[in-house]
Amino acid sequence: MATLEVGNEVTGVYNFYIHESIICRLDFFRIALQGGFKEASTKLIKMPEDDPLFMACLVEFLYTGSYKEPEFTGGNGGGADYRDIFMRELFHARVLALGEKYGCQALCANAAHNIKWSGDISEYPAAHHAHRLEYLVQLYEISGPGSALRIANINDHGRSFGRVPHVWDVSLAAYWIGDLWRDPVRRPLVEEAAERCPDLGEDIEMMRARNFFGRPH
Repeated sequence: MATLEVGNEVTGVYNFYIHESIICRLDFFRIALQGGFKEASTKLIKMPEDDPLFMACLVEFLYTGSYKEPEFTGGNGGGADYRDIFMRELFHARVLALGEKYGCQALCANAAHNIKWSGDISEYPAAHHAHRLEYLVQLYEISGPGSALRIANINDHGRSFGRVPHVWDVSLAAYWIGDLWRDPVRRPLVEEAAERCPDLGEDIEMMRARNFFGRPH
């Protein structure tokens, strides 16, 4: 058995006891536990930067092929329901980000399926746009370049690439941001998000340069 000591004084610390044969399916843990590191003798890996809540999802997935999400029941209609949707999506996004970090492609695909959205977001209420942009900023904050969580993980034809399903419908997302950008009243929302998150700002500029702001076909 191996022990994963996960968390810190903010998240709380939790020990996961997991069969070495299970956790070593992932290269990061196999190298740590079976390589020339102290973890190979102690069978203890300390992971203070990770959150036990999402590590529990990874461990559960390795054993069962799925993971459970918490209940999101705080909505009372309207904007509250949208916030619940974003909380749920952000939960799965953080699971996906952890899967990317430790190279668990199957977990990433499962999480991406749980948060993949479709439809024309431009038709939603005005308050929804601010919430969606806030959600987008948070996705960038928990991910790195090339992540399936980022909208500009696309090629010259506006199609997503990579082994993990992309969580955004790229053409719809680009049209939505372009629609906000062209509206002088709502454009400051996009500018504020881009200022807060430079990586997002760079991707928005890239989409503008490649003319991805047009109506999707």
